[in-house]
Amino acid sequence: MKDIRRLPTINGPTPAERTRPGDRQDVDEREAARAFQQALRREYIDEHVARRRARDAAVGFDERVIVSGECAAEALAHLERLHRVSPTFRGVLDAALARNETVWIRIGRGGGYSWATIGAQDEKVYIDLSQGDLLDLLIHECGHALAKLEDGPLGGFGPNQRFQAVIKREMEMADAAVKPYGREVRQEPGPVREG
Repeated sequence: MKDIRRLPTINGPTPAERTRPGDRQDVDEREAARAFQQALRREYIDEHVARRRARDAAVGFDERVIVSGECAAEALAHLERLHRVSPTFRGVLDAALARNETVWIRIGRGGGYSWATIGAQDEKVYIDLSQGDLLDLLIHECGHALAKLEDGPLGGFGPNQRFQAVIKREMEMADAAVKPYGREVRQEPGPVREG
């Protein structure tokens, strides 16, 4: 029979001691990071965007999305439209901005490819216009940067391609004035059958 008076010894901190939700130091660090991000955005906007021509830089979403380079105003207009008509894109962008991220988008020609950071504090996107349509590239690269999605195998259909297809479908539905959820569609009663 086991002696119940003898309790096992615990080496190291207990699980209750290891978890400290709401630790004041963590809160202070988050506040300091938030203040640093705001200062960095303000510095960039004040120093760089103000000196550029209006068509070379655009700022939107409460100065949280900064677009520079060729077609900057057009790219920001695409982002605002995507945010307005696509619930999927709206959720992804709102979640990224809620995490206090700044989305930096640079548009140019050359370099051979477009790219986006995945998992960084500030999401950076480079779009090479020689690769194709600005809207398609913007959706694709934002899938990487904001939704943290990877491409499928070479030539395949992966999570980021699914994300892109869903958003394109939502845009088509908005262009055709089709409501995606069906609650807005009214069916008039048809003729009553006799018999």
